[in-house]
Amino acid sequence: YFHQAADQGFAPAQAAMGYRCMNGVGGPQDYAEAARYYRLAANQGDAAGEVGLAVLNANGYGMPRDYAEAARLYRRAADQGDDGAQYELGYLYEHGLGVPNDRAEAVRLYRLAAQQGNERARAGLTRLGETL
Repeated sequence: YFHQAADQGFAPAQAAMGYRCMNGVGGPQDYAEAARYYRLAANQGDAAGEVGLAVLNANGYGMPRDYAEAARLYRRAADQGDDGAQYELGYLYEHGLGVPNDRAEAVRLYRLAAQQGNERARAGLTRLGETL
């Protein structure tokens, strides 16, 4: 089902196929194919596709590690309200990975994510001595 819908250009199915390829669900793990599917979804503005492609970039899975590109993609998804992207982008700002080290921006992003119930963001706030 996902494969057919992805081939028809349905962004959520493309993101789902990216996830399946990245994690070896239903077949072998294939980072290049995951990046292809995630890129198709991300190019349509799909937050899950943007996050998936950002994960590949941030970790160097199937491509050279590129924190700046990961930050750009996380920003696009974070701006859509994706709490996972908000957390990940906050982490990049906290540690100065691909973006300037900016504690205030990290706290702002962690708060946005924590307000949606993201526990990793709550932990990030605690780590920085902040509260929700």
